[in-house]
Amino acid sequence: SDGTILCSFFTYPDGGTMILRSVDEGQTWQQACEPLPGATDGPIIGLQDGSAMICVYGRISDGAPHSECVILKTANRGTDWEQKAVISTDHDMCEGSIAQLPDGRVVLMSRPEADVCWSEDGGRTWTRPISLGMRAFEPGLVALRNGTLLALHGSYAAGGLACTFGRDRGQTWMVPHQDYG
Repeated sequence: SDGTILCSFFTYPDGGTMILRSVDEGQTWQQACEPLPGATDGPIIGLQDGSAMICVYGRISDGAPHSECVILKTANRGTDWEQKAVISTDHDMCEGSIAQLPDGRVVLMSRPEADVCWSEDGGRTWTRPISLGMRAFEPGLVALRNGTLLALHGSYAAGGLACTFGRDRGQTWMVPHQDYG
C-alpha cells in the first residue's frame, strides 16, 4: 500500500529464496533480508491486514521425508520474515501458491498432487491438505472479488497450461466447459 515492491526468486541448487525490495517503483532494488530457506515459485502476496506472505518449499524441517510447504509472513515490508506454519503430507508438496479470499481465508495449492488447504487465522494453522485428484505443476492461484478461486497450472496429463476453478472459494473445483470458464 506504500508502493514498496517485493520480488522473490530462488537460486539452484542450494541458494535459498532471495527477496529483493524496491521503494522507487522498480527503478532500483536492494536485498531485503537474508535468504529464506527452500525454493519458491509462487509470488509474495499482500494480505488484507497490510502484511505480506510467501510459501517456500523443500525438505526444510530436520528429517523431513518429503518436500513440505513453509508459510512465512512479514509485517515490515520484507525486512524480517516469521515462519508461521509447516504444511506436509505423505508425499511431496512443492511449488506452493497462495491467495487470500475476500473473506480473509488464505488458500494454498501445491504440486504435484494439486493438494489444497485453507487457513482461517492468517496462515498460522492449516486444514489437512486434500488432493484434487489430478496432477498439476507450478499452480498459480488468483482469488477473484466474487470469491471464485482460479488455478492456472501446468498439466501433466494434457501438457501445456490448464485452468481449474472453484466458484465456492475452492471447496469444489471444475474445469472450463463450453457453458462456463
